[in-house]
Amino acid sequence: MIIKSLVDLYDEMAKKGTVPKENWAYWEVSGVLDLDEEGNLLSLIPVAESDKGKLIKKSMLVPQAFLKRTSGILPNFLCDNLSYFLGIEYKKDSLKATVKKFEAARKLHHQVLDGVPSKIAQAILKYFDTFQTDIDHPSNLITAHLKILATGNLVFRLDGEYAQDDVLVQNAWKSYMNQTLEGETRRCIITGKEDYIPEIHLGIKLPGAKPGAALISFNDESYTSYGLDRNGNSAVGEEAAFKYVTTLNYLLSNRESHTGIGDVQFIYWAKSADKQYQDIFGSFLTKSEKSDEIIHNVFKRLSRGQMIDANINANEPFFILGLTPNAARISARFFLENSFGSILSNLQKHNERMKMAKPAYVDFDFIHFYRLVQETVDKKSKDKAPKSALVGDLLVSVLNNAPYPETLFSSIMQRIQAERGNVSWERASIIKAFLLKNRNYKVENLTETLNEKSSSVPYNLGRLFGALEKLQQDSTEGELNTTIKEQYFNSAAASPAQVFPNLIVSSSNHLRKLRSKNFGAYVNADKLIGNIISSLNDEFFPRTMNPDEQGEFVIGYYQQRQKFFEKKNGNEEAAEIPEVFLNEHSLNESYNLGRLFSVLEKLQQDSEDDFLDSTVVERSSSPKKSNRLVGTTIKDQFFKSASVSPSRVFPNLLMLSSNHLRKLRIKNTGLYIVDDKRIGEIINLLNGTFPQMMNFEQQGSFVIGYYQQRRKLFAKKAENEDKASLLARLNESAISKPYVLGRLFSILEVVQQDSADEELNTTIKDRYFSAAAMSPGKVYSQLLMLSKYHLRKLNRKNYGASIYWSELIEQLTKRLAGFYPKIMNTTEQGEFMIGYYQQRQKIFEKKKDSEIEGGTEE
Repeated sequence: MIIKSLVDLYDEMAKKGTVPKENWAYWEVSGVLDLDEEGNLLSLIPVAESDKGKLIKKSMLVPQAFLKRTSGILPNFLCDNLSYFLGIEYKKDSLKATVKKFEAARKLHHQVLDGVPSKIAQAILKYFDTFQTDIDHPSNLITAHLKILATGNLVFRLDGEYAQDDVLVQNAWKSYMNQTLEGETRRCIITGKEDYIPEIHLGIKLPGAKPGAALISFNDESYTSYGLDRNGNSAVGEEAAFKYVTTLNYLLSNRESHTGIGDVQFIYWAKSADKQYQDIFGSFLTKSEKSDEIIHNVFKRLSRGQMIDANINANEPFFILGLTPNAARISARFFLENSFGSILSNLQKHNERMKMAKPAYVDFDFIHFYRLVQETVDKKSKDKAPKSALVGDLLVSVLNNAPYPETLFSSIMQRIQAERGNVSWERASIIKAFLLKNRNYKVENLTETLNEKSSSVPYNLGRLFGALEKLQQDSTEGELNTTIKEQYFNSAAASPAQVFPNLIVSSSNHLRKLRSKNFGAYVNADKLIGNIISSLNDEFFPRTMNPDEQGEFVIGYYQQRQKFFEKKNGNEEAAEIPEVFLNEHSLNESYNLGRLFSVLEKLQQDSEDDFLDSTVVERSSSPKKSNRLVGTTIKDQFFKSASVSPSRVFPNLLMLSSNHLRKLRIKNTGLYIVDDKRIGEIINLLNGTFPQMMNFEQQGSFVIGYYQQRRKLFAKKAENEDKASLLARLNESAISKPYVLGRLFSILEVVQQDSADEELNTTIKDRYFSAAAMSPGKVYSQLLMLSKYHLRKLNRKNYGASIYWSELIEQLTKRLAGFYPKIMNTTEQGEFMIGYYQQRQKIFEKKKDSEIEGGTEE
């Protein structure tokens, strides 16, 4: 198919006179030997022109060279170099005689031109018979332009007429070539005619290939079969061989019909030989002055269902051939034939998949094929050429609307990892297109711009990483030497559970710095991080992510970063906040501890008269107020330690919360009830103790729980949230003394509240909660005596309730068996808190269901 298509193209171009006739070819010429009728050399005229230091040789139609020339002596007719036409060789600023080559050229020209009644033919023969070069004393004619003439071929001229244009010379050349035909006559498989089968085909001038490299070559004894050797095996006749080689060389010499990317030469043509098709297709391969305009107009018309141009036929057969050099041969990397309309349609589909929010400095919409494959290359390597296999496979997949090669995705991901998170517009676009085409991702999930509604965990983790990186940059004075991207991008994409907990904990420091530097930026950053984490529909960060998920991560990261750089539009609508994922029924301990920390932080903020300002970060100097924070939040002080060692932090935080609850009750009773109940509900889900240490995965759950609960707390419609109570997890058979002490304190508090005739200004919790948790021996005897007074009052109001509480208090005190320690450590304090809140939650549930009627505890 390749050879037949090239032969057909030759026939079309021959009708238009754009290709040479048989046994003729276009060659690059650097100089002219100007002769007189006696064969005397009058002058050596350079025809090569200098363009920005580069010599541009003149292309001329001359007799076809015989065969590829290596180390042997093989002259060409009417067009050859210095060594054949002047008998000298110029290398390294020195001359060397090449008498044998000159004699070979003299012999060939006599064989062709002897007896030809033409002035220029006779002048050439006289030149070869009389010209002699003195190497030691060369004439000025030779030395004047030696460097230019040595770069290419020379031709003959007489009285302004070139030898190759003389009709008699042309006829002599045709006659000579017909006499030199060798080989057997067989039917050509291309033309179907009886023709000579040449043993060797003419060379193809492919960039990067050795001179005279062949597309069809059987130059080895192992190919000898059934008495056929060399190219006799191919059965391609002399006519077809000339036509396909001539066509290829013509296309390769024309910039509009071929494009080199790496070591692959893309050669393309329309069956009609109309160059308009080449101009349009070539615009997609590499950027030029008009390529972007051409592509824009093509896609614009295609999207409207219009014809591209009145002169363009959508059904025109179009061909693309990919060639690469391979030693002395040429490899056909691929060959594709399709209608021109189908090719453009497939390019448009590819472009739709590739669409991605672009940086402001990018002034084009289509990523040209050359730029696309360059994204797979290490810019620091010596060899900056993309792999030829990838180049060919990628173009074929795009033009056939087939899945992209897997090596494209893996190469892009490898470059991003090697360059520590360098995600360019082109790379993000390629990954998006690959996932849409090869992995059947839904278009609505992988959008052109930032998708703030996405529920994809990998995508949102990429967004989160981008937000954390921006926070670090904004909170730091001056330029950072190393950002979290350079340190953690690869590991965050591959193993999120090992990285994100630490990054988010560290971000609390960056938030604190940013709050004092730019309060508005702090609010936006904190809100964004919270919104993203809240949209994670899970309680854990994934331990690992596969390559496809890492690709989503990269897209999320790029689009979130790109969003930061977009100019703000005054009429821009506020982004829709994604639905908050919060599992209020989760039994994941670390997740619930994160939720609890968030609630305690919100309680602290609600209880303060003014917003806590981080410009003053210190503790009160008063010993009596040593637990109260001044000018900072509990997150600033305890977030990291709470996520790592809960047992060392939460008991103190819960005692601190009693002070905040007391202040909030005075400030806003309704909000006090909601916060107090929420703390109890979460503690009610814990396992009875605070863990001493949490691993990375548990820290990740803690962070997710914190932000999801926090987002829920600050949601606009938080006051309308579902208030459904959680089932109490009170362990009524527990014998842990600190746990039982917490339960007992909760019951004594309720007895006091139920026995009061009006709302209490101060409860036993306000006065004794911290002391009861830390030093029970100093408090409980007094509390139990006080409870007898409250029970007597309650007996007059509600006899059944008084009996119920009396029996329950008696059960718990018996279980304690006089255990009222002088002091409890932080672990015991934690058990006390859990016992208190779980008993309290149980009481709320029973009261709600009217189950406290008297008698014993159910």
